[in-house]
Amino acid sequence: MTFYLSDISGQRRLPIAAFVQGSGCHSVFRLGGDGRIRGGYQNILQYVSGQRVRVLAVEKPGVRFLDDPKQPGVAHGCSQTFLEEHTLDRWAEAVNACLSAARTLANTSRRKLLIIGHSEGGQIAARVAATNPKVSHVALLSSTGPTQLYDFVARAGSQSKKKRTTANYSRSLNEVREIFEAIQSDPDSTSKFAWGHPYRRWSSFLSSSTIDEILRTRARIFMAHGVRDRSVPIAAFDMLVAALIRERRDIVVQRIEGAAHSFSKSRRASPRIMTEIFSDILEWFLNEQRAS
Repeated sequence: MTFYLSDISGQRRLPIAAFVQGSGCHSVFRLGGDGRIRGGYQNILQYVSGQRVRVLAVEKPGVRFLDDPKQPGVAHGCSQTFLEEHTLDRWAEAVNACLSAARTLANTSRRKLLIIGHSEGGQIAARVAATNPKVSHVALLSSTGPTQLYDFVARAGSQSKKKRTTANYSRSLNEVREIFEAIQSDPDSTSKFAWGHPYRRWSSFLSSSTIDEILRTRARIFMAHGVRDRSVPIAAFDMLVAALIRERRDIVVQRIEGAAHSFSKSRRASPRIMTEIFSDILEWFLNEQRAS
């Protein structure tokens, strides 16, 4: 496994804030058109941290530094190692291993630990928090609530007004059902694909519910979701919020009007909203009164 930890000079011992990226086999760093290396969301997190935390980012198994596939967010064109290793269990295990290794390094505080996951990374963050008692704070951004199967079923019922008929809904729902049954019939296949990923990936992730996972942790919880998210319906977020309120959990919730899956408010992605969200997460995480 390869992980990157921000280098903070001085003798202060700082807590780790780990960021887990969304789907696809791209590296957490990319080469820009100007030849400069650019980072993902972990760089925004590092920028707003003001050297108050050590930011950690992990490369997915089978992904090399600067890998940048033509189709981001899906598994087409990814290495065979990635296709075999990219399951919820293996990816969460890898993140946990990197967290354990990073916490042994100098200038790293072991008193509390934050993990942030965006999109698919939210499912991983929930599993890591559920299995790692060292995680004191977890933040889920644009993450599903119940199983991802719910997201596909919800989409089947959210077609445009022109297509919103009982017959069209039935066809869309049957398509989801048929794909799910095909995945279940060959759950370890890395050559058969559905929804942009191999069956092996889906059989793993579809067997898990973020609601179930997050209820297993005693960590404090922060959640943010865009109302215009077309990848993960806002209803999935609402279901997660309701489940946590029902269990009287310590949560902070941000339901952002006009924001999409990447928290942009237009077709052109903007880091502004994500910057604000990361700032809020760090203030919440570093607030000594709440962390006590």
